[in-house]
Amino acid sequence: MVYQRKSIAEQIRKDIDGEKDRTVYVYSERTMTQEEYARLQAELESPATKMIMQSMSSIEINMAMMQELMEG
Repeated sequence: MVYQRKSIAEQIRKDIDGEKDRTVYVYSERTMTQEEYARLQAELESPATKMIMQSMSSIEINMAMMQELMEG
């Protein structure tokens, strides 16, 4: 069984007696079989997905460069 957690957020809550603050983490979680996980990973590594990720990286780099030029 494989557990996948996402949307992880840190929250501060009072302990049971309501006196001390505690840090807790909340998240959404799902379970999947090894086969489902392998299929998901294969989709993430597909040529189309890689091309999209490379394009996004290029856009982010260009935006950072433009922002740097505007600030500098």
